[in-house]
Amino acid sequence: MVDVAAPLEAARLEVESLMTDACRITRQIDGVRDDALDPTTLELVPPVPDVIEIYVGPCGVSARNPSGQSTQSLTEDAGDREWAARYTLKTPVAADVPQPGDTVEITACVRDPHLVGWTFRVIASTGGTFKLSRKTEIELRQTPPGGDG
Repeated sequence: MVDVAAPLEAARLEVESLMTDACRITRQIDGVRDDALDPTTLELVPPVPDVIEIYVGPCGVSARNPSGQSTQSLTEDAGDREWAARYTLKTPVAADVPQPGDTVEITACVRDPHLVGWTFRVIASTGGTFKLSRKTEIELRQTPPGGDG
């Protein structure tokens, strides 16, 4: 049996060195199920804290376009139909695995600074025996004022 651990480790370190962006991945603890009704305003008020950090650290973001597939998808959010741009997020293999619905915020981006402040929703994460990074499919949710989205 061939030992591939050392070459894979070297390749993993090289891939991670290319992750020059930074992101923060958060998860809403219990959705709206833990919100309380404010008797005065009749609005649902989330508890504090309502989100937890899943990951903070280096990452890479790229538009998703394998084999000519569209980077757009039709989504329905609160009854509104809209097109949402799809991207791939790369994080270190050792990072916690994001779950569908988690939020990704780009906190630093060396090569494309206008991405700072963009937020995405996690669609799915991938895994595998020989992965050099964790790949997560994400969907653009919001750009900061003045951002291109």
